[in-house]
Amino acid sequence: MNLQRTIAEIGLMEIGRVVARFTERNEPSPFLPVMKPEEMERQIEKLALEIVGLNKKHLFMLTPEIALLESLADNNWDGLIIIAIPFDAEIESSDRIQANIPRGINVNFIREGEFPGDYFIPESSALLCGGFTVHGIQYKILPSSFRMMSLYKQFAGDRILVSAFPPEADIPELGWDNADSDFFTNRVGV
Repeated sequence: MNLQRTIAEIGLMEIGRVVARFTERNEPSPFLPVMKPEEMERQIEKLALEIVGLNKKHLFMLTPEIALLESLADNNWDGLIIIAIPFDAEIESSDRIQANIPRGINVNFIREGEFPGDYFIPESSALLCGGFTVHGIQYKILPSSFRMMSLYKQFAGDRILVSAFPPEADIPELGWDNADSDFFTNRVGV
């Protein structure tokens, strides 16, 4: 399975859920941490509550974080999610992204490089990028997210790293890009 391609379709946290459910605890992972399912679920819920606490009505996600969307819906968040479809996504992949969106959440899709619209203003909006931190100081994100953050880092509002894994997780660095410190104005989940 191509994990980076699958993450582009369902998100880092949903892949984390699958890895947590089906990987033996002592089996090393070259790309993702091995966590217990309950640890992963706690992290997803923590992230959803922190994002609800931001009091933003519009969230622009660089990856379709299905697990996070489910948790936001469960927590009655009633804003609008905008999801960027990567420019290199195949039609079938784009269709799967849209088909995976859970009920109870309002989602719009745009193509990578487009801006969400006039309603997406700093006071009521935030850009969210899934990734993680290494020792709380180094930001790691997917290569596709790095490319998109380069396009959108001029957004004057909150640009938030959504740390898919808790800070104590043993996270391999294979397949991840180092994000510049100026990419993000805030982070959640750490």
